[in-house]
Amino acid sequence: MPAPSARIGDTILTGHACDVTSTIITSLQAKVIVSFSIAAVTGSPIAPHTILAGIVCVPHPGVTTLAGSAKVFFGGIPANRIGDGADMGTILSGAPNVIIGP
Repeated sequence: MPAPSARIGDTILTGHACDVTSTIITSLQAKVIVSFSIAAVTGSPIAPHTILAGIVCVPHPGVTTLAGSAKVFFGGIPANRIGDGADMGTILSGAPNVIIGP
């Protein structure tokens, strides 16, 4: 399904309690710019956040965006879009004027 392109700084829904949202902090490619920000691709790192472990919130570092477009690649890596997976949730925001296909 076509959807807006995700970029560094865009918001993701973590899919966890404690910190419900986080952001894409960098990309595995640095050449494609979308609406003045570097485009996110499969495997782009997400800012550390916390998750619920029992009754306490604990750090949850080292998570990334998941599979992106099957047909659009930036630097040879599938481009991420709103709705693509991120951690245990999805990407929530992106460039409204740049739409990427399936």
